[in-house]
Amino acid sequence: MEKFLRWVAGDEVFEALDDDLRTRMLGNGEVFFGLELADVMSYLPGEAELAEVGVPCVVAAGADNCDPASEHHWFCEASRWFADTLDAPFIETPGAHVPQVTHPRALAEVLRPILRKPPESARPGA
Repeated sequence: MEKFLRWVAGDEVFEALDDDLRTRMLGNGEVFFGLELADVMSYLPGEAELAEVGVPCVVAAGADNCDPASEHHWFCEASRWFADTLDAPFIETPGAHVPQVTHPRALAEVLRPILRKPPESARPGA
């Protein structure tokens, strides 16, 4: 579980986790790998399914992952696909996969205007 967390979020994030949270996350390895991960990784909504989304959406990805040289550039590519498919705005947040840990104040500054006034949907009826 530690290797996975370090891979997906980075050493900086892993080291910055609150001790109790880190202990709880490490203790969930059996459930995460044994029950949750397979379903999460196999779920890929199609365009028809996403067309049914009827609420305004904003899709985000960490700026560090939007760098084409990033190991996790696919996070950004997947987010852009969702934004395009949902016809929703795409934003880059500070940091990488878990900016709430590495850049909480900067993330709040990016999200605050969006949460104050969500964007209009470009899709009729949404």
